[in-house]
Amino acid sequence: MWHPNKSIETLFLPLFSCVLLSAVVAPGAETGKTSLPPLNPKRIAEIAEHLPPDSALPIFYTPPFSNRTFWNKIAATYKLDSLYARADRAASTPPPILTRDLFEEFRKTGKRPSFEKPFTERTLRLGLLLFAEGLANDGKRLQAIERELTTILDEPSWAAPVHTTQRTSWEASRNFVDLAAAARAWDVAMADYLLGDKLPPALRVRIRTEVRERVLDPYLERIRLGDRRDFWWMNGTNNWNAICNGGVLAAGLLLSGGSSPAASRAECAELISAFEALTPYYLSGLEDDGFCEEGISYWVYGYGHYTMAAELVRLATSGYLDLLAGEKQKTLAIFDVRWQIVPGVFPLFGDVFAGTKLPPFLHDFATLRYGGTGGLLGSVEREIPIYHHDLSAHLYATCFDLSLPRLPTGAT
Repeated sequence: MWHPNKSIETLFLPLFSCVLLSAVVAPGAETGKTSLPPLNPKRIAEIAEHLPPDSALPIFYTPPFSNRTFWNKIAATYKLDSLYARADRAASTPPPILTRDLFEEFRKTGKRPSFEKPFTERTLRLGLLLFAEGLANDGKRLQAIERELTTILDEPSWAAPVHTTQRTSWEASRNFVDLAAAARAWDVAMADYLLGDKLPPALRVRIRTEVRERVLDPYLERIRLGDRRDFWWMNGTNNWNAICNGGVLAAGLLLSGGSSPAASRAECAELISAFEALTPYYLSGLEDDGFCEEGISYWVYGYGHYTMAAELVRLATSGYLDLLAGEKQKTLAIFDVRWQIVPGVFPLFGDVFAGTKLPPFLHDFATLRYGGTGGLLGSVEREIPIYHHDLSAHLYATCFDLSLPRLPTGAT
């Protein structure tokens, strides 16, 4: 589940028990054959025909920060004082420290917070600085952004210790893709997309190298071999499938185009084809009526990532491939409204706790796309949302949220 606009001091309260469950069930949740469905070269070629030329890549929910018409409108209609204040605090303090001892603590004690708190705070700080810079457009936070990005790129691995117990060390987990690594790759790639030439050329080259080696290469290797090996989630049936497949796909698409892309146009078609082939396994784990046995928060986490990745595919292919079309997708998309006991109150099982609040963007997207009930929950008068999970910030969800057409509260 995402938690928008919490202070740095309170971001890491244990908001749902499902995070603990993931440590227990995730690595072995999907057993059986490791083989993956073979991708059809003809299908990959068809998708490639519908991608824009390299000069028009990448494509995202929002334009980059250089499009001042879009971002000045956002700046004029959202509340920004809190964002600027938090970003300035982040700029004036060093990134939180991560050490090998903290990484190894889970293996020794089974305790997660000592590593995961600073690990997640690093991406949250990046998000505060990134959106503050993009909205203020004054260059004052660029140096701090470079520092935060470099700190993340310096991490031996982007995966969480709880998911890497089969690897021998922090360094040996460098090319292991889990929930945290997929989100980090997407966040870092999006920062590059939004800022563009405002980042130093050497840093942009390094972003491409790190994302390629940590995420894209190991993923494409498994796709081409037809063997998922230790990436059990690739054809799994729970939320990991949508989150990890979606994160790898989005990182590749965001770092495509230009003179030195991390993913070529042909590889983008391959990534899209893989997402098309593998995410039906995730959808098969959800009932036709939308029911998610993991609870409403993991419905947001899993189906939210499926929605964002599928919408990115639709945008990239100019509507040719729409993986959100279909009755089951519509039913899944409006599950939150049908699953309420009363407005805003959900059955307390799985990962749900009393007072669970859902982020507005998934409901609002469904309302706009499918004509769901309940009206729009978000407005342009609120604060800029910085969404996060206990393993990472999801900065891309902020752009997805800001891209939705909304009116001021009370407007018609």
